[in-house]
Amino acid sequence: MTDKKPAGEEDGREKLISKPTDKKKKSQWNEGMEVCLLRELVVQNPFRHRHGTQERGKVWEQVATALQPLTEAFKTAITLNQRTVRDKYKGLKAKLKHANNKDRAASGISTEETDTQREIRDLLEQLDEMECDAELIPSQKKDEEEKKRLDGVEMQKLMLERFSETKKRQSGESTCTTPRKRRNNGTETFSILERKIELDQEFRKEEMMRRKEEEERRKQEEKERNLRFEFLQQQQNQHQQQMQQQQQQMQHLVLQQQQFMQQQAQQTQTIMMALLKSLEKKD
Repeated sequence: MTDKKPAGEEDGREKLISKPTDKKKKSQWNEGMEVCLLRELVVQNPFRHRHGTQERGKVWEQVATALQPLTEAFKTAITLNQRTVRDKYKGLKAKLKHANNKDRAASGISTEETDTQREIRDLLEQLDEMECDAELIPSQKKDEEEKKRLDGVEMQKLMLERFSETKKRQSGESTCTTPRKRRNNGTETFSILERKIELDQEFRKEEMMRRKEEEERRKQEEKERNLRFEFLQQQQNQHQQQMQQQQQQMQHLVLQQQQFMQQQAQQTQTIMMALLKSLEKKD
């Protein structure tokens, strides 16, 4: 005899395995969107900027903008912005860490992964390495700004020292000044100004080079962003074409089934009519 389970237990199990509503599905990330997010992060690499800077925030915003076409491709109502993509990345990292700890606790026995799940794991590990490398290597922009600041401080210090030396010599030799001393003081002042002009010119030249490099980098990033957008558009179009082809195939199958059922109905009707006629003849 089989024991009957209480009705309450069956109802509870049905509630646990009940499928989410369509509205909840539309507000959830799927594996396809997660892969696109991680790929975009590998390309954009927000970790090349220091934590908490506006530059890093701008890169997160660019990632969210690049993923906007996915909302239509995957028919989802997720709001993509700087905060949501960053929180999603942190959630995926925590999920991977939890899975690794679970595998280690199970004596190294890991569950089988699909190709998509394996790619997500590889991308997360790659991003984790990029994040660690960015923390170890100092920012080049920070070093350049520090160098410029130190150059300016050293220049001001040099000018003040030379000015102080000149004032001391003038005060100590006020009783026996000669034309040559005055000429030397004037020459020294001129050399200071000349050096300052040279430093200013070098600074302007470096600033122009930096702006030029920044402009070229911005154009390159814009070009790459456009290419990624075109690639996402192509993927979306291919996905739509596949969906249309599947719908057409389904419609064709339904039409074939309807035609087959009509033929069978006609054949059945013909057989029945023949049987009725044969019975009438016997009578």
